[in-house]
Amino acid sequence: MVINTKKALLKAKSFLKRGMPDQARLIYNQILETYPNNGEARRSLERINSIVSATEILPVESYLLKLKNLFEQGRFKDVVAYSKTASFELNNNPLALNLVAAAFKATGDLDEAILRYKMAIEINPNFVEAYNNLGTAFISKGDLDLAEDCLKKALEKRPGYSLAHNSLGLVFANLGRNGEALDCYLRAVRLSPDFTSAHDNLGNLYGQLGDNEKAINHYREAIRTDSQNASARNNLGTLLKELGRNEEAFRCYETAISISPEFAEAYNNLGTLCLSEGKYKQAIENFRKAIKIKPQYFDARSNLIFSITSEAKTSSTDLLIETVRFSELCSKESVRKYQNWNCDHAASVLRVGFVSGDIRNHPVGYFLEGVLDDLSKGPFELFGYSTTYHEDELTLRTKPLFKAWNVISAFDWEGVAEKIYQDNLHILIDLAGHTAANGLPIFSYKPAPIQCSWLGYFGTTGIKEIDFLLGDPYVTPVAEEHHFSEKIWRLPETYLCFTEPVFAIEIGPLPALKNGYITFGCFNNLTKITDEVVLTWASILKEVHSSKLFLKCK
Repeated sequence: MVINTKKALLKAKSFLKRGMPDQARLIYNQILETYPNNGEARRSLERINSIVSATEILPVESYLLKLKNLFEQGRFKDVVAYSKTASFELNNNPLALNLVAAAFKATGDLDEAILRYKMAIEINPNFVEAYNNLGTAFISKGDLDLAEDCLKKALEKRPGYSLAHNSLGLVFANLGRNGEALDCYLRAVRLSPDFTSAHDNLGNLYGQLGDNEKAINHYREAIRTDSQNASARNNLGTLLKELGRNEEAFRCYETAISISPEFAEAYNNLGTLCLSEGKYKQAIENFRKAIKIKPQYFDARSNLIFSITSEAKTSSTDLLIETVRFSELCSKESVRKYQNWNCDHAASVLRVGFVSGDIRNHPVGYFLEGVLDDLSKGPFELFGYSTTYHEDELTLRTKPLFKAWNVISAFDWEGVAEKIYQDNLHILIDLAGHTAANGLPIFSYKPAPIQCSWLGYFGTTGIKEIDFLLGDPYVTPVAEEHHFSEKIWRLPETYLCFTEPVFAIEIGPLPALKNGYITFGCFNNLTKITDEVVLTWASILKEVHSSKLFLKCK
């Protein structure tokens, strides 16, 4: 038998790293049968034999108990390490494989988790729990079709398995199939009335559907069934914040953090609550706490940058430092960067992609709709990549203008970048900057040859792979150009243009002619109204005799 020694040795090393010494031993023996003098294979085989012979061969029950105790203590790395000391027979136990897979999943190694769940199922094809766990691992990886298949197999084998109904509901929710998701969650709580996670998910879904009363009821039911459920308290806080019930939201976040002090998402949400009240210092403190716990938490980093931007005392240099740091972290994540693209550079039609969560009733949507309508009539093919499932009448009006519309919220950044790369775009445009639900990490993979930021944000993204930022002489003055990582491309007068409303607006006489005074107006987020802004407005009102100020916020 002819063996490629180099490949065989690499494969054996891979098995050893995964804690699978028997598979590695088999390969080393095959090498030595053909090449008896191969020193690396012989030394490695001796090392394996010495380790295994020195290892205490525990009964299966004792081994499983040890794994279970380590897992329940949250010592996931210790579970993995301990499994590597065990024999092939013990590690080939489906229950052990399931536990070790869960530990790998908890440490973020989804590929190793998936491998072991599959091994457990191969040994025991009726291992329903492993099918469910494999499905949830695929959810975490963003492989929703594979997740759906696994979970449906689990339910074929055990129709009353509430855990799989709940997991399948998550798949459907991530796919935007809200009706099917709702059916799954409701079935899960009918089967298990005290199923905390299912009530939490029902709260999320009802909140998304706008049924706030049902959402609150399910969050409270999740908390009733498990008073230590930090997730439900955090989610309830977010809904209460959206409803303007800030004091209640604050208490929810504080309680969630007291239950789970390492809950980065709760710190981030508490930061957004503080930011909405103009409490910049407290907001920044909470965003920094979230980042300390979870350094790769890009949403919290964007929120931190947005907070710093909103604070008048921040220097442009400080802001650039934070955005460059954001970019460096994105670059560490995006090890695989595209350098060659398949788009036709001589094409008569340009393929242009837009990444945003705001192509809806939102300022970005209002400014973008008319531009999209105009572009769709020209030599352009438009591709939409929505970072949220939120859709409304503006979304429904604009979706037909795109050659393809993709919801990317459920996928990992690398998977999204690959999808965009395969779409063979000429230009990819970010419409969010560091605002909510942005997709900036995607751009660090450079999935399109030309990348640009525009419209939804007025500052630098810091992403070095974004080539241009569309501006104008006023929002991006020449004197401020050195504070941007992107090359500024200025439009002559303004970088945006409001879309004519679809509804009729009656135009009447100028109110000042009747009132006898000028009325200034600002319909905006109160977060932006700082002390410095109020002082500026006050000086204007003093200069314009008898003038009034009309403020309006949601």
